[in-house]
Amino acid sequence: MRGTLVQTGNGRSVWQPGARPRPELVESILACHGRGQGRALAPTLWGVVLGALIGLWMKASGLEQVLAQGRVEATELMLPHWVLLGLGAAFLHAVGAALLAGKYPKFLQFSSIQLLTLALVVAI
Repeated sequence: MRGTLVQTGNGRSVWQPGARPRPELVESILACHGRGQGRALAPTLWGVVLGALIGLWMKASGLEQVLAQGRVEATELMLPHWVLLGLGAAFLHAVGAALLAGKYPKFLQFSSIQLLTLALVVAI
């Protein structure tokens, strides 16, 4: 192993390796694993916006029907159907995106954050 012993300010010796990886090795590793590219922000933002809008629409349409009928029992009957339908559709969308994640990773990013946001909006 190549390296040097370096004296620190308090009299201790510290080993500093001198060997450097070959550029070919570094390039082959980066080719396999990527160059640290981050996630695209647009699919996440679109997922949050669309999930929030769909969740608010589901709540508003369910409450509108409840107020039109004027009975409290209708909340227990109407709102869960809309909520379950919307959450089920978003869940199927996320499952489909997970199956296609190899080809379309941004689709998975969009649908997973949409499902999360929709669930949070409906739960609050």
